[in-house]
Amino acid sequence: MPALADGSSNSTSPRRFADACATCHENNGFGVQVLTARLGAERASLRRDLPLPPAYVRLVVRNGLGAMPAMSRIEITDAELDAIIAELAQGGAR
Repeated sequence: MPALADGSSNSTSPRRFADACATCHENNGFGVQVLTARLGAERASLRRDLPLPPAYVRLVVRNGLGAMPAMSRIEITDAELDAIIAELAQGGAR
């Protein structure tokens, strides 16, 4: 499990990605389709790699962009988002 900035790990990050992100960002979901149109198929899967800078991912998650709604800190905490971003930066959970 990836370490957070404080050195701890977050064992819930795979579950949170599945709950908060995977519906759109896996299995040719709408998010994959949108990213494919914008970035190309090789960079559209967030679980395969992280094609966008972590700060940009955080900005989009918190503020929304296009069809993606903003996600509040109640929906996904900063610690959960940190863990998901770290996990994706390492190639995603398998």
